[in-house]
Amino acid sequence: MSRPTRTAGWQAWLAVALLGVIATAPASHAAGASPFPAGPLLAPSVHFRFGVCFLPKAPPTLPKALAELLKRDFPTLAPKVNLVPTRDATALGAGESLEYFARTLSTERRAELSRSQQTLTLDFDAPGASSRPLLRQAYRLLLALGKAHKAVLWDDETREWLEPKLWQERRVDGWAGAMPTVESHMLTHFYRDDEGYRAVTLGMRKFGLPDLVVNDLLQSDGERVMVLLNLAARAMAVSGKMLLGGRLLIDLDALAAVEPELKDMTFESKARRTELILAIGKREPGDPDNRLAEVTFPGDPDKGVHQRQALLLNKLFGSSQRGITPFSREDPELGAASARAKAKLPSVAARFRKGLPVGQRLVVKGPFAAAGDATEWMWVEVATWRGHRIHGTLLNEPDNIPSLSEGSEVDLSDEDLFDYMLVGPGDAHEGGETNDIAMRRAKKD
Repeated sequence: MSRPTRTAGWQAWLAVALLGVIATAPASHAAGASPFPAGPLLAPSVHFRFGVCFLPKAPPTLPKALAELLKRDFPTLAPKVNLVPTRDATALGAGESLEYFARTLSTERRAELSRSQQTLTLDFDAPGASSRPLLRQAYRLLLALGKAHKAVLWDDETREWLEPKLWQERRVDGWAGAMPTVESHMLTHFYRDDEGYRAVTLGMRKFGLPDLVVNDLLQSDGERVMVLLNLAARAMAVSGKMLLGGRLLIDLDALAAVEPELKDMTFESKARRTELILAIGKREPGDPDNRLAEVTFPGDPDKGVHQRQALLLNKLFGSSQRGITPFSREDPELGAASARAKAKLPSVAARFRKGLPVGQRLVVKGPFAAAGDATEWMWVEVATWRGHRIHGTLLNEPDNIPSLSEGSEVDLSDEDLFDYMLVGPGDAHEGGETNDIAMRRAKKD
């Protein structure tokens, strides 16, 4: 079960690909970082590389056939071409690369791809101002080669293998007139590092635009951040400029002129415009070879980064929690469910310390002292569990605890816990029985 939400609109716009990757590189942070420079965002020159992965080898007639194809159908293209070993040209063989980068391929095609010996790489260069027409032509050239040779196509910017059919749907057809529908050409890596979770886009270099990054995230905020990055990337492609102070305007009316499906979207405030503050991002190993703009979360310096993130995300997309539901240990049904959960905590702790699967997180419900000797039971996303001490981030907005807010860093004793949930991957969850009881009762009321 994911954290309950009282909004419905923004989930429909979660169009960027979400790819879980385990990494250990420390995250960069925007504190003290310089604002992203104001002015045009388009790079003076644009470079990108694609590949045609043959199964298993290129035919001897390839050089002549390619020359004829370029002369006949693509006379304006002059790519630099090389026929190289597939493992040198792509991410093939890099750990679990097929699972990550060939996830759209069938099992049979992945097996064929793993035996690929040769890939034709095509490097394209163009002035920034004329790069989009060239990119469209390059996409069509790759499609023609993929179909002619029953090959798998490689996008070096997004690090994806795609079948020709999907290449046509996403790359060739992913345009609204002269404007790209950006989510068809990029993806976002969302992975854990030493500081929490990190989201970084790949693929914007094809448009001569910077890629985007958000550091030190909660896993439970992943979906909303995907939407935020998707909208920011679309805004960069449409407006092509950054305002003073690293301000990026997201104007839903301007975006809807390119992508009509956005015409009914509004932010939580019902507004159709908002601004993000971007800083010059610090590249980490595995990031795209491109300029990087980091989404920052300005605000009260006394508040932690997760609190400031929650304030912005809630402002744009609404809160991802429903507030505090009263619980009592004297309630027989809830007490029995809590006892069952507490009996499982030692095994849950052992699994957490060993390392949870990609896409899974642990949240626990614990007590927090409120005014008037009251107790508010709230969910906490667990960061560390050492001995009996749990450290994590508060996922609820307290009703009557002025010193805390959603996103606060908190500590708990596992002896005081009321319930737990292992959430994900996807909609799967384990535990949370007391939450299920409370939600069932709320529906009856």
